[in-house]
Amino acid sequence: DIYLVFSGLTEDGRATVHMYRNPLVRWVWLGGLVMFLGTVLTLLPSRRPIRAPRSVARRRTSLPGKSRSSGRTRPVPAEIG
Repeated sequence: DIYLVFSGLTEDGRATVHMYRNPLVRWVWLGGLVMFLGTVLTLLPSRRPIRAPRSVARRRTSLPGKSRSSGRTRPVPAEIG
């Protein structure tokens, strides 16, 4: 990218302009574009339905304190804190 900066006027009324060339600024703009597109991509909804893993689904069907293998009860750990 090329930048022109107005520095002021000389004694005879002519403008003084400095020119700066920054060749790697395009990479900064490209990085910003990649970050923007990545954000948009993550915000899009998924096309697949969300399902609970099998282990979580099995645990929810059993009652707390009951064992699946026998009808006997087992102690439930107490919450501390």
